[in-house]
Amino acid sequence: MIESIPFDVVRNLIIIKLKINNRGPYNFALDTGVGYMLVTEPSLIDSLNLNSERTIKIHGLGEGNDFEAYITSPLNIEIGGVISNNINAAVFTKDHFGLSAYAGRTIHGLLGYEFFSQLAVKIDFDRNYLMVASPERMRYYKHAAEITLSIEDRKPYISTNVTLTDGTVKPSKMVIDLGAGHFISMEHLCADVKRLPKNVRANLGIGINGPVSGYLSRVKAVELGKYTVKNVIAAFPDDSKTNPSIARDGNLGVGLLRKFDVIFDYPNNKLYLKPG
Repeated sequence: MIESIPFDVVRNLIIIKLKINNRGPYNFALDTGVGYMLVTEPSLIDSLNLNSERTIKIHGLGEGNDFEAYITSPLNIEIGGVISNNINAAVFTKDHFGLSAYAGRTIHGLLGYEFFSQLAVKIDFDRNYLMVASPERMRYYKHAAEITLSIEDRKPYISTNVTLTDGTVKPSKMVIDLGAGHFISMEHLCADVKRLPKNVRANLGIGINGPVSGYLSRVKAVELGKYTVKNVIAAFPDDSKTNPSIARDGNLGVGLLRKFDVIFDYPNNKLYLKPG
């Protein structure tokens, strides 16, 4: 059975509605760049009677310090006709992220690995619908680019080539990040891009740990399987603010992914892309 789930796009965030323990609905942003489901709206702590099992440190891009969140007891999550039981979430005791202010509407949290881990998820950006099924029941695209995913620390990575403006081809390990509004972000290259003739100092957006600063420029090309996207706007965050748990060269955001219809198939470690 294939479930159809509508979504809204708000400032390049994919917003879906879900219920937690039969309450809601609540607005959550799909974000493959997060491992745990994150509850960022502190008011849900009391309304859902969320209990703490343990605390963890949250680390991500941004100029702020790491902070603590607590892991809930198991939750039941319902999204359309898809029900997942025994899901643990990390809860912010304070709104460090400012996601609702950024989106201009109440956003209660971020949903990543738990939604994708056992399913094939098709994202139709033209119609603003998700199609969700077990991998063996998904209707896959004909003639799509089939790209190998590696799932590490609950996040999806691909290996690809990025051609810089000087013609240098850089083999790159990239996290596929639906929660990032940019096209592509290249980490550890901030010092190099400052030497290029066309770059601008900029606020690159908001990360888990606050504002992200760096430079905007372009890359000549990004390879995605059998497709090549040319002349892509690229963000180059300050090196001092990038220290991910898994070594990587950057991430691909929804700005680039929206050029395609996309299927994530975590169980079979595959990503499928068809030009939209």
